[in-house]
Amino acid sequence: MKVTVQRTVELAEIPFYANNMIEEATEQLDTLADLSKALDVTKLDDFVKNLDFLRQKMFQIDTKFEECAKLMDAYMQTLRQPPESEAENAAPPPPNRMNDINEMMKNMPQSVDGLKDFYNNILEQNKLHSDEPFPTFPDLDLASLQEKKDKIEGILNDE
Repeated sequence: MKVTVQRTVELAEIPFYANNMIEEATEQLDTLADLSKALDVTKLDDFVKNLDFLRQKMFQIDTKFEECAKLMDAYMQTLRQPPESEAENAAPPPPNRMNDINEMMKNMPQSVDGLKDFYNNILEQNKLHSDEPFPTFPDLDLASLQEKKDKIEGILNDE
């Protein structure tokens, strides 16, 4: 049964990897050439069996040559591509959520109308859409909201 094995190597190592593959296959070919010289047509059963063995081994070597050719072709194509700048490949910095929270706390509304605007701004800034009406707060106590805001600011400042 045949299986495919994948390896990860540095791009610069590809030619050396391919060279090792070719050397190994060439050694196997040399061995097969020596074995083919030892075939004896007078021993028909052994001859057919050994010839089939050589043929199968040559097919395996041919597969290695094909794999090596594909590898080197892909290597050449990669080298021909324009290099990507490191800035394009760099991952964006992780968001600093603490700064976002601090900024939101500074802009915390002081009234129900301000709270509605604040809610709508958050939706807009985060490209969110909601068909839900703005929540109503029948017993909204702005003083308790301010206390909670102060507590959160205290926690954030401690960190």
